[in-house]
Amino acid sequence: MDHDAHAVLGDMHDEAARLHRESAILTLQEKCVQLEKTRLAAQLASIEKEEREMKAQLARVNRKLAVTEQRIATFNSLSLLLARLPVEIWRLVFTWSREIEVEYCFFRFWRLGHVCHKWREIAHGDAYLWNDISIDTISVSRYSSAALEKQLELSRSATLHVAFRGSMVDDHDLCYDLLDILGRHSSRWERFEVDWEGDMSVFNALSDIAGRLDRLRYLRVFSLPTESFPDEEDWNETWPMANAFRTAPLLEDVFLTWKGGCCPASPVVRLPPTVKRLRIAAQSKDLVRVLHDAPDIVELVIREVPDKWIRFYGGFVFMNATERLHLTHSKAANRIISWLRTPVLQELSVAGSIIELPQFLDESGCRLQQLTLEAPRGEAEAVLTVLRGQPELSYLRLRVHCWSHGLSYRETMEVLVPELTVSAGRSTVCPNLTSLDIELTQAGPWVKWENAFCAMVESRRGSLESVRIQGIPLSAVNTRRLESLRHEGITVTMI
Repeated sequence: MDHDAHAVLGDMHDEAARLHRESAILTLQEKCVQLEKTRLAAQLASIEKEEREMKAQLARVNRKLAVTEQRIATFNSLSLLLARLPVEIWRLVFTWSREIEVEYCFFRFWRLGHVCHKWREIAHGDAYLWNDISIDTISVSRYSSAALEKQLELSRSATLHVAFRGSMVDDHDLCYDLLDILGRHSSRWERFEVDWEGDMSVFNALSDIAGRLDRLRYLRVFSLPTESFPDEEDWNETWPMANAFRTAPLLEDVFLTWKGGCCPASPVVRLPPTVKRLRIAAQSKDLVRVLHDAPDIVELVIREVPDKWIRFYGGFVFMNATERLHLTHSKAANRIISWLRTPVLQELSVAGSIIELPQFLDESGCRLQQLTLEAPRGEAEAVLTVLRGQPELSYLRLRVHCWSHGLSYRETMEVLVPELTVSAGRSTVCPNLTSLDIELTQAGPWVKWENAFCAMVESRRGSLESVRIQGIPLSAVNTRRLESLRHEGITVTMI
Protein backbone atom coordinates (compact mmCIF):
# COMPACT_ATOMS: atom_id res chain seq x y z
CA MET A 1 0.00 0.00 0.00
CA ASP A 2 2.83 2.33 0.77
CA HIS A 3 4.20 1.46 -2.60
CA ASP A 4 0.97 2.51 -4.35
CA ALA A 5 0.81 5.75 -2.41
CA HIS A 6 4.32 6.63 -3.45
CA ALA A 7 3.47 5.86 -7.05
CA VAL A 8 0.39 8.05 -6.97
CA LEU A 9 2.38 10.82 -5.32
CA GLY A 10 5.05 10.58 -8.02
CA ASP A 11 2.44 10.78 -10.74
CA MET A 12 1.01 13.85 -9.14
CA HIS A 13 4.46 15.49 -9.08
CA ASP A 14 5.00 14.66 -12.73
CA GLU A 15 1.62 16.12 -13.64
CA ALA A 16 2.40 19.26 -11.67
CA ALA A 17 5.74 19.59 -13.46
CA ARG A 18 4.05 19.11 -16.82
CA LEU A 19 1.45 21.74 -16.03
CA HIS A 20 4.18 24.09 -14.88
CA ARG A 21 6.08 23.65 -18.14
CA GLU A 22 2.94 24.21 -20.18
CA SER A 23 2.21 27.36 -18.14
CA ALA A 24 5.72 28.66 -18.81
CA ILE A 25 5.33 27.95 -22.52
CA LEU A 26 2.01 29.80 -22.59
CA THR A 27 3.57 32.75 -20.77
CA LEU A 28 6.45 32.85 -23.26
CA GLN A 29 4.03 32.65 -26.18
CA GLU A 30 2.03 35.53 -24.73
CA LYS A 31 5.21 37.63 -24.46
CA CYS A 32 6.12 36.82 -28.08
CA VAL A 33 2.66 37.82 -29.19
CA GLN A 34 2.97 41.08 -27.23
CA LEU A 35 6.36 41.81 -28.80
CA GLU A 36 4.97 41.12 -32.26
CA LYS A 37 2.08 43.48 -31.56
CA THR A 38 4.57 46.17 -30.46
CA ARG A 39 6.69 45.66 -33.59
CA LEU A 40 3.67 45.81 -35.85
CA ALA A 41 2.46 48.93 -34.08
CA ALA A 42 5.87 50.62 -34.58
CA GLN A 43 5.92 49.58 -38.23
CA LEU A 44 2.43 50.96 -38.69
CA ALA A 45 3.47 54.24 -37.07
CA SER A 46 6.49 54.45 -39.39
CA ILE A 47 4.29 53.81 -42.41
CA GLU A 48 1.87 56.47 -41.27
CA LYS A 49 4.79 58.94 -40.79
CA GLU A 50 6.14 58.20 -44.27
CA GLU A 51 2.67 58.69 -45.66
CA ARG A 52 2.40 62.09 -43.97
CA GLU A 53 5.85 63.10 -45.28
CA MET A 54 4.94 62.01 -48.80
CA LYS A 55 1.74 64.01 -48.61
CA ALA A 56 3.70 67.06 -47.39
CA GLN A 57 6.29 66.63 -50.16
CA LEU A 58 3.53 66.25 -52.72
CA ALA A 59 1.97 69.45 -51.40
CA ARG A 60 5.31 71.29 -51.81
CA VAL A 61 5.71 69.96 -55.33
CA ASN A 62 2.20 71.11 -56.15
CA ARG A 63 2.96 74.57 -54.77
CA LYS A 64 6.20 74.81 -56.77
CA LEU A 65 4.38 73.59 -59.84
CA ALA A 66 1.76 76.25 -59.32
CA VAL A 67 4.47 78.93 -58.95
CA THR A 68 6.26 77.64 -62.05
CA GLU A 69 3.04 77.67 -64.03
CA GLN A 70 2.40 81.20 -62.81
CA ARG A 71 5.91 82.27 -63.82
CA ILE A 72 5.51 80.67 -67.23
CA ALA A 73 2.24 82.51 -67.68
CA THR A 74 3.87 85.75 -66.50
CA PHE A 75 6.86 85.24 -68.80
CA ASN A 76 4.57 84.54 -71.75
CA SER A 77 2.65 87.70 -70.98
CA LEU A 78 5.90 89.61 -70.48
CA SER A 79 7.31 88.31 -73.74
CA LEU A 80 4.24 89.62 -75.55
CA LEU A 81 4.68 92.94 -73.76
CA LEU A 82 8.42 93.07 -74.46
CA ALA A 83 7.85 92.40 -78.13
CA ARG A 84 5.75 95.58 -78.27
CA LEU A 85 8.35 97.82 -76.57
CA PRO A 86 9.91 100.54 -78.74
CA VAL A 87 13.37 99.81 -80.08
CA GLU A 88 14.72 102.81 -78.13
CA ILE A 89 13.93 101.03 -74.84
CA TRP A 90 15.77 97.93 -76.01
CA ARG A 91 18.75 100.03 -76.93
CA LEU A 92 18.91 101.36 -73.38
CA VAL A 93 18.78 97.81 -71.98
CA PHE A 94 21.57 96.55 -74.19
CA THR A 95 23.66 99.67 -73.71
CA TRP A 96 23.47 99.16 -69.95
CA SER A 97 24.48 95.50 -70.27
CA ARG A 98 27.38 96.51 -72.48
CA GLU A 99 28.71 99.01 -69.95
CA ILE A 100 28.89 96.42 -67.14
CA GLU A 101 32.00 94.76 -68.57
CA VAL A 102 32.77 96.11 -71.97
CA GLU A 103 35.29 93.51 -73.15
CA TYR A 104 32.75 90.69 -72.77
CA CYS A 105 29.89 92.53 -74.46
CA PHE A 106 29.97 90.31 -77.56
CA PHE A 107 29.21 87.22 -75.54
CA ARG A 108 26.70 88.93 -73.26
CA PHE A 109 24.73 90.02 -76.32
CA TRP A 110 24.80 86.44 -77.51
CA ARG A 111 23.27 85.19 -74.24
CA LEU A 112 20.69 87.96 -74.05
CA GLY A 113 19.63 87.10 -77.56
CA HIS A 114 18.11 83.84 -76.27
CA VAL A 115 15.53 85.57 -74.05
CA CYS A 116 13.00 86.03 -76.82
CA HIS A 117 12.82 86.44 -80.56
CA LYS A 118 12.57 90.23 -80.29
CA TRP A 119 15.71 90.41 -78.15
CA ARG A 120 17.58 88.31 -80.67
CA GLU A 121 16.50 90.53 -83.54
CA ILE A 122 17.65 93.66 -81.74
CA ALA A 123 20.89 92.21 -80.33
CA HIS A 124 21.96 90.91 -83.72
CA GLY A 125 20.47 93.47 -86.04
CA ASP A 126 20.51 96.95 -84.51
CA ALA A 127 23.78 98.60 -85.53
CA TYR A 128 23.26 101.37 -82.97
CA LEU A 129 24.17 98.92 -80.22
CA TRP A 130 27.51 98.20 -81.84
CA ASN A 131 28.73 101.76 -82.30
CA ASP A 132 30.97 101.66 -79.23
CA ILE A 133 32.09 98.04 -78.99
CA SER A 134 35.51 97.29 -77.50
CA ILE A 135 37.46 94.18 -78.45
CA ASP A 136 40.38 93.22 -76.24
CA THR A 137 42.27 90.35 -77.86
CA ILE A 138 43.30 88.94 -74.47
CA SER A 139 39.66 88.70 -73.38
CA VAL A 140 38.49 87.34 -76.71
CA SER A 141 41.14 84.62 -76.63
CA ARG A 142 39.38 83.11 -73.60
CA TYR A 143 36.51 82.19 -75.86
CA SER A 144 37.21 81.44 -79.49
CA SER A 145 38.13 83.23 -82.67
CA ALA A 146 35.07 81.68 -84.32
CA ALA A 147 32.76 83.39 -81.82
CA LEU A 148 34.49 86.71 -82.49
CA GLU A 149 34.09 86.29 -86.23
CA LYS A 150 30.37 85.51 -85.83
CA GLN A 151 29.77 88.56 -83.66
CA LEU A 152 31.65 90.82 -86.07
CA GLU A 153 29.37 89.61 -88.84
CA LEU A 154 26.30 90.32 -86.71
CA SER A 155 27.54 93.81 -85.89
CA ARG A 156 27.39 94.69 -89.58
CA SER A 157 29.05 98.03 -90.41
CA ALA A 158 29.24 99.57 -86.93
CA THR A 159 32.48 101.13 -85.70
CA LEU A 160 34.79 99.11 -83.45
CA HIS A 161 37.32 99.78 -80.70
CA VAL A 162 40.23 97.33 -80.84
CA ALA A 163 42.91 96.71 -78.21
CA PHE A 164 45.61 94.33 -79.39
CA ARG A 165 47.67 93.05 -76.46
CA GLY A 166 50.15 90.24 -76.12
CA SER A 167 53.68 89.10 -75.32
CA MET A 168 56.21 86.40 -76.07
CA VAL A 169 54.37 83.91 -73.89
CA ASP A 170 51.12 84.18 -75.85
CA ASP A 171 49.98 81.81 -78.54
CA HIS A 172 51.25 83.37 -81.77
CA ASP A 173 48.94 81.26 -83.93
CA LEU A 174 45.94 82.62 -82.03
CA CYS A 175 47.29 86.16 -82.38
CA TYR A 176 47.55 85.78 -86.13
CA ASP A 177 44.05 84.27 -86.27
CA LEU A 178 42.66 87.28 -84.40
CA LEU A 179 44.62 89.65 -86.63
CA ASP A 180 43.22 87.96 -89.69
CA ILE A 181 39.64 88.23 -88.41
CA LEU A 182 39.97 91.81 -87.18
CA GLY A 183 41.88 92.84 -90.27
CA ARG A 184 38.92 92.00 -92.49
CA HIS A 185 36.95 94.63 -90.56
CA SER A 186 39.76 97.22 -90.29
CA SER A 187 37.76 99.85 -92.16
CA ARG A 188 35.38 99.92 -89.18
CA TRP A 189 37.99 100.58 -86.47
CA GLU A 190 37.49 103.86 -84.63
CA ARG A 191 39.95 103.31 -81.75
CA PHE A 192 43.09 101.21 -81.84
CA GLU A 193 45.42 100.41 -78.95
CA VAL A 194 48.46 98.21 -79.38
CA ASP A 195 50.52 96.81 -76.51
CA TRP A 196 52.74 94.06 -77.87
CA GLU A 197 56.01 92.75 -76.44
CA GLY A 198 56.48 89.81 -78.69
CA ASP A 199 57.57 88.92 -82.20
CA MET A 200 58.23 91.96 -84.42
CA SER A 201 56.50 90.17 -87.29
CA VAL A 202 53.21 90.80 -85.51
CA PHE A 203 53.89 94.52 -85.83
CA ASN A 204 54.49 94.04 -89.52
CA ALA A 205 51.08 92.39 -89.81
CA LEU A 206 49.53 95.26 -87.85
CA SER A 207 51.21 97.68 -90.23
CA ASP A 208 49.42 96.06 -93.15
CA ILE A 209 46.10 96.55 -91.36
CA ALA A 210 46.92 100.15 -90.41
CA GLY A 211 46.86 101.18 -94.04
CA ARG A 212 43.13 100.43 -94.21
CA LEU A 213 41.95 102.32 -91.10
CA ASP A 214 39.56 104.72 -92.80
CA ARG A 215 37.54 105.46 -89.64
CA LEU A 216 40.38 105.53 -87.11
CA ARG A 217 40.18 108.52 -84.74
CA TYR A 218 42.17 107.37 -81.69
CA LEU A 219 45.56 105.63 -81.65
CA ARG A 220 47.56 104.50 -78.63
CA VAL A 221 50.90 102.75 -79.03
CA PHE A 222 52.20 101.44 -75.72
CA SER A 223 54.68 98.72 -76.43
CA LEU A 224 58.12 97.55 -77.43
CA PRO A 225 60.88 97.36 -74.83
CA THR A 226 63.83 99.45 -75.96
CA GLU A 227 66.02 96.42 -76.63
CA SER A 228 63.83 95.75 -79.67
CA PHE A 229 65.69 98.55 -81.45
CA PRO A 230 69.48 98.18 -81.59
CA ASP A 231 71.32 101.50 -81.89
CA GLU A 232 73.13 100.51 -85.06
CA GLU A 233 70.01 100.68 -87.25
CA ASP A 234 67.80 103.56 -88.31
CA TRP A 235 64.44 102.14 -87.39
CA ASN A 236 62.63 105.20 -88.71
CA GLU A 237 63.45 103.92 -92.18
CA THR A 238 63.12 100.15 -91.71
CA TRP A 239 60.27 99.73 -89.21
CA PRO A 240 57.03 99.23 -91.22
CA MET A 241 54.79 100.58 -88.49
CA ALA A 242 56.61 103.92 -88.35
CA ASN A 243 54.69 105.23 -91.37
CA ALA A 244 51.66 102.96 -91.22
CA PHE A 245 49.26 105.56 -89.81
CA ARG A 246 50.16 108.53 -92.02
CA THR A 247 47.31 107.64 -94.37
CA ALA A 248 44.57 107.45 -91.68
CA PRO A 249 42.31 110.28 -92.92
CA LEU A 250 40.37 110.88 -89.67
CA LEU A 251 43.03 110.26 -87.01
CA GLU A 252 42.85 113.07 -84.43
CA ASP A 253 43.89 111.70 -81.00
CA VAL A 254 47.28 109.97 -80.58
CA PHE A 255 49.13 108.67 -77.51
CA LEU A 256 52.67 107.36 -78.08
CA THR A 257 54.90 105.80 -75.46
CA TRP A 258 57.57 103.13 -75.18
CA LYS A 259 57.50 100.64 -72.34
CA GLY A 260 60.66 100.64 -70.25
CA GLY A 261 61.84 104.09 -71.33
CA CYS A 262 63.24 105.22 -74.64
CA CYS A 263 66.51 105.11 -76.49
CA PRO A 264 68.01 107.20 -79.30
CA ALA A 265 67.26 104.48 -81.84
CA SER A 266 63.56 104.13 -80.97
CA PRO A 267 61.48 104.81 -84.09
CA VAL A 268 59.00 107.63 -84.43
CA VAL A 269 55.42 106.91 -85.44
CA ARG A 270 54.75 109.40 -88.22
CA LEU A 271 51.38 111.11 -88.01
CA PRO A 272 48.87 112.49 -90.48
CA PRO A 273 48.18 116.26 -90.44
CA THR A 274 44.67 115.62 -89.10
CA VAL A 275 45.89 114.98 -85.53
CA LYS A 276 44.40 117.45 -83.01
CA ARG A 277 45.56 115.90 -79.74
CA LEU A 278 49.00 114.38 -79.21
CA ARG A 279 50.42 112.84 -76.05
CA ILE A 280 54.02 111.65 -76.10
CA ALA A 281 55.71 109.84 -73.22
CA ALA A 282 59.25 108.44 -73.30
CA GLN A 283 59.45 109.13 -77.03
CA SER A 284 62.61 109.12 -79.09
CA LYS A 285 64.80 112.10 -79.87
CA ASP A 286 62.99 112.94 -83.12
CA LEU A 287 60.24 114.88 -81.37
CA VAL A 288 60.55 117.76 -83.83
CA ARG A 289 59.75 115.44 -86.72
CA VAL A 290 56.57 114.32 -84.99
CA LEU A 291 55.43 117.91 -84.38
CA HIS A 292 56.13 118.91 -87.97
CA ASP A 293 53.87 116.08 -89.14
CA ALA A 294 50.84 117.46 -87.31
CA PRO A 295 50.88 121.29 -87.40
CA ASP A 296 47.21 121.59 -86.39
CA ILE A 297 47.57 120.00 -82.95
CA VAL A 298 45.21 121.68 -80.48
CA GLU A 299 46.39 119.84 -77.35
CA LEU A 300 49.99 118.72 -76.87
CA VAL A 301 51.18 116.67 -73.88
CA ILE A 302 54.89 115.85 -73.56
CA ARG A 303 56.18 113.98 -70.55
CA GLU A 304 59.11 111.85 -69.45
CA VAL A 305 61.34 112.91 -72.32
CA PRO A 306 65.00 112.79 -71.19
CA ASP A 307 66.85 116.01 -71.99
CA LYS A 308 69.86 114.21 -73.49
CA TRP A 309 67.68 112.62 -76.17
CA ILE A 310 66.11 115.82 -77.46
CA ARG A 311 68.06 116.75 -80.58
CA PHE A 312 69.29 120.31 -80.95
CA TYR A 313 67.04 122.24 -83.25
CA GLY A 314 68.36 125.42 -84.82
CA GLY A 315 65.03 127.11 -85.58
CA PHE A 316 61.55 127.34 -84.13
CA VAL A 317 58.61 124.98 -84.39
CA PHE A 318 55.46 127.07 -84.70
CA MET A 319 52.40 125.26 -83.39
CA ASN A 320 49.89 127.84 -84.60
CA ALA A 321 46.82 125.85 -83.56
CA THR A 322 47.95 124.62 -80.13
CA GLU A 323 45.67 125.91 -77.36
CA ARG A 324 46.69 123.49 -74.58
CA LEU A 325 50.27 122.52 -73.74
CA HIS A 326 51.25 120.18 -70.91
CA LEU A 327 54.89 119.45 -70.08
CA THR A 328 54.53 116.81 -67.42
CA HIS A 329 57.47 115.33 -65.51
CA SER A 330 59.77 116.27 -68.34
CA LYS A 331 63.42 117.01 -67.63
CA ALA A 332 63.62 118.53 -71.09
CA ALA A 333 60.99 121.24 -70.54
CA ASN A 334 63.49 124.08 -71.00
CA ARG A 335 64.95 122.55 -74.15
CA ILE A 336 61.51 122.01 -75.67
CA ILE A 337 60.07 125.45 -75.02
CA SER A 338 63.28 127.09 -76.24
CA TRP A 339 62.31 126.21 -79.83
CA LEU A 340 58.55 125.83 -79.48
CA ARG A 341 56.23 128.75 -80.27
CA THR A 342 52.49 128.68 -79.61
CA PRO A 343 50.81 132.02 -80.43
CA VAL A 344 47.24 130.95 -79.54
CA LEU A 345 48.09 129.01 -76.37
CA GLN A 346 45.40 129.34 -73.68
CA GLU A 347 46.20 126.59 -71.18
CA LEU A 348 49.72 125.75 -69.98
CA SER A 349 50.89 123.16 -67.47
CA VAL A 350 54.59 122.80 -66.60
CA ALA A 351 56.23 120.43 -64.16
CA GLY A 352 59.88 121.20 -63.60
CA SER A 353 62.15 124.02 -64.69
CA ILE A 354 60.56 127.35 -65.65
CA ILE A 355 63.75 129.30 -66.43
CA GLU A 356 62.87 129.60 -70.14
CA LEU A 357 59.16 130.07 -69.52
CA PRO A 358 59.00 133.92 -69.47
CA GLN A 359 60.85 134.18 -72.79
CA PHE A 360 58.74 131.40 -74.31
CA LEU A 361 55.49 133.17 -73.41
CA ASP A 362 56.77 136.57 -74.48
CA GLU A 363 58.04 135.42 -77.89
CA SER A 364 54.97 133.27 -78.49
CA GLY A 365 52.78 136.30 -77.82
CA CYS A 366 50.07 134.13 -76.27
CA ARG A 367 47.52 135.16 -73.64
CA LEU A 368 46.99 132.37 -71.15
CA GLN A 369 43.65 131.62 -69.52
CA GLN A 370 44.90 128.78 -67.31
CA LEU A 371 48.33 128.11 -65.80
CA THR A 372 49.54 125.18 -63.71
CA LEU A 373 53.04 125.16 -62.19
CA GLU A 374 53.97 121.91 -60.48
CA ALA A 375 57.15 121.90 -58.39
CA PRO A 376 58.52 124.83 -60.42
CA ARG A 377 62.31 124.93 -60.47
CA GLY A 378 63.39 128.56 -60.49
CA GLU A 379 63.32 131.75 -58.49
CA ALA A 380 60.08 133.26 -57.28
CA GLU A 381 60.84 136.26 -59.49
CA ALA A 382 60.60 134.00 -62.55
CA VAL A 383 57.14 132.95 -61.46
CA LEU A 384 56.17 136.59 -60.89
CA THR A 385 57.47 137.53 -64.34
CA VAL A 386 55.22 134.89 -65.85
CA LEU A 387 52.19 136.02 -63.85
CA ARG A 388 52.73 139.72 -64.58
CA GLY A 389 52.91 138.99 -68.30
CA GLN A 390 49.54 137.20 -68.32
CA PRO A 391 46.88 139.75 -67.33
CA GLU A 392 44.05 137.63 -68.74
CA LEU A 393 44.88 134.62 -66.55
CA SER A 394 41.71 133.32 -64.87
CA TYR A 395 42.94 130.02 -63.37
CA LEU A 396 46.17 129.54 -61.40
CA ARG A 397 47.30 126.27 -59.87
CA LEU A 398 50.55 126.20 -57.90
CA ARG A 399 52.00 123.03 -56.37
CA VAL A 400 55.12 123.37 -54.19
CA HIS A 401 56.85 120.12 -53.20
CA CYS A 402 59.51 119.72 -50.54
CA TRP A 403 61.47 117.31 -52.76
CA SER A 404 61.53 119.48 -55.88
CA HIS A 405 64.59 121.65 -54.98
CA GLY A 406 62.72 124.48 -56.67
CA LEU A 407 60.36 127.18 -55.49
CA SER A 408 60.45 127.06 -51.71
CA TYR A 409 57.75 127.38 -49.11
CA ARG A 410 59.32 130.62 -47.86
CA GLU A 411 59.48 132.18 -51.33
CA THR A 412 55.86 131.29 -51.92
CA MET A 413 54.75 132.99 -48.74
CA GLU A 414 57.13 135.98 -48.72
CA VAL A 415 57.19 136.83 -52.43
CA LEU A 416 54.17 135.46 -54.26
CA VAL A 417 51.46 135.99 -51.65
CA PRO A 418 52.13 139.74 -51.20
CA GLU A 419 52.20 140.24 -54.98
CA LEU A 420 48.90 138.40 -55.40
CA THR A 421 47.25 140.55 -52.73
CA VAL A 422 44.92 143.20 -54.13
CA SER A 423 45.67 146.63 -52.68
CA ALA A 424 43.31 149.61 -52.97
CA GLY A 425 41.14 147.58 -55.31
CA ARG A 426 43.94 147.08 -57.86
CA SER A 427 46.44 144.35 -58.62
CA THR A 428 49.29 144.19 -61.11
CA VAL A 429 49.41 140.39 -60.92
CA CYS A 430 46.54 138.31 -62.35
CA PRO A 431 43.84 140.99 -62.04
CA ASN A 432 41.22 138.73 -63.66
CA LEU A 433 41.90 135.64 -61.55
CA THR A 434 38.68 133.71 -60.83
CA SER A 435 40.06 130.36 -59.63
CA LEU A 436 43.02 129.80 -57.29
CA ASP A 437 44.44 126.38 -56.40
CA ILE A 438 47.46 126.17 -54.09
CA GLU A 439 48.98 122.95 -52.74
CA LEU A 440 51.95 122.80 -50.38
CA THR A 441 53.70 119.60 -49.38
CA GLN A 442 56.56 121.39 -47.69
CA ALA A 443 56.79 121.92 -43.95
CA GLY A 444 57.37 125.44 -42.73
CA PRO A 445 56.50 128.04 -40.09
CA TRP A 446 52.99 128.43 -41.43
CA VAL A 447 51.71 130.46 -38.46
CA LYS A 448 54.01 133.30 -39.53
CA TRP A 449 52.22 133.72 -42.88
CA GLU A 450 48.73 132.29 -42.59
CA ASN A 451 47.15 135.67 -41.78
CA ALA A 452 48.76 137.22 -44.85
CA PHE A 453 47.62 134.31 -47.00
CA CYS A 454 44.01 134.57 -45.81
CA ALA A 455 44.13 138.34 -46.32
CA MET A 456 45.28 137.77 -49.92
CA VAL A 457 42.34 135.46 -50.59
CA GLU A 458 39.90 137.92 -48.99
CA SER A 459 41.32 140.79 -51.03
CA ARG A 460 40.26 138.97 -54.21
CA ARG A 461 36.70 138.31 -53.13
CA GLY A 462 35.46 140.63 -55.86
CA SER A 463 36.67 138.38 -58.70
CA LEU A 464 37.32 134.95 -57.20
CA GLU A 465 34.77 132.21 -57.87
CA SER A 466 36.63 129.26 -56.35
CA VAL A 467 39.53 128.64 -53.98
CA ARG A 468 41.17 125.29 -53.33
CA ILE A 469 43.80 124.88 -50.58
CA GLN A 470 45.64 121.64 -49.86
CA GLY A 471 48.37 120.92 -47.32
CA ILE A 472 48.07 124.30 -45.61
CA PRO A 473 47.29 124.01 -41.87
CA LEU A 474 44.96 126.82 -40.82
CA SER A 475 44.02 127.91 -37.34
CA ALA A 476 40.37 127.75 -36.36
CA VAL A 477 40.04 131.52 -36.71
CA ASN A 478 41.47 131.64 -40.23
CA THR A 479 39.48 128.57 -41.24
CA ARG A 480 36.31 130.44 -40.34
CA ARG A 481 37.58 133.49 -42.27
CA LEU A 482 37.83 131.50 -45.48
CA GLU A 483 34.64 129.54 -44.87
CA SER A 484 32.75 132.81 -44.53
CA LEU A 485 33.54 133.51 -48.20
CA ARG A 486 31.05 130.81 -49.14
CA HIS A 487 28.26 133.18 -48.14
CA GLU A 488 29.47 135.47 -50.93
CA GLY A 489 29.11 132.72 -53.55
CA ILE A 490 32.77 131.64 -53.58
CA THR A 491 33.46 127.90 -53.63
CA VAL A 492 36.02 127.19 -50.89
CA THR A 493 37.70 123.77 -50.64
CA MET A 494 40.22 123.01 -47.89
CA ILE A 495 42.01 119.65 -47.80
